[in-house]
Amino acid sequence: MAGTECAWDFVADDSSLLPFLHRIKKTDGTIPHFQLVLGSNNINGSSGKSSILAWRVMN
Repeated sequence: MAGTECAWDFVADDSSLLPFLHRIKKTDGTIPHFQLVLGSNNINGSSGKSSILAWRVMN
């Protein structure tokens, strides 16, 4: 459950998601398919602050 919460918190928080999307944006302005590995601290079954551990862009 904490993993799902971590993913949702990342996607729902513009201050986390938008800088990442800007970083991977193509020169034509499109966003490519990508994969993320997020990490978070599990505190009593709830997700703490998430961070990007790894990512890759699909070409």
